[in-house]
Amino acid sequence: MRTMLFAPLLLIACAQPEMDEPEDLSAGEPCDPAIFADYIGRQATQELAAEMMSLAGAEAMRWINPDSAVTMDFRPNRLNIYLDAEGKIERASCG
Repeated sequence: MRTMLFAPLLLIACAQPEMDEPEDLSAGEPCDPAIFADYIGRQATQELAAEMMSLAGAEAMRWINPDSAVTMDFRPNRLNIYLDAEGKIERASCG
């Protein structure tokens, strides 16, 4: 008799929850890193960052230094500028 009482609970526990459709994060189409080719190797400055943001259509920007921890959240409207140990731009991407 007890088994009959627990059987529905086991079925509920094994049921797969419905998953929401993933949010489309590419609505703003991330920028192509190739557009930053002219900035690679240059000393990072606020002025260069502003130019790069304008070029990318970014609303936010972050400097990423070597060995620095960064969040993994994807934001297509954010420009990431990666620097080397001397503060020169190594690469840039949106996200």
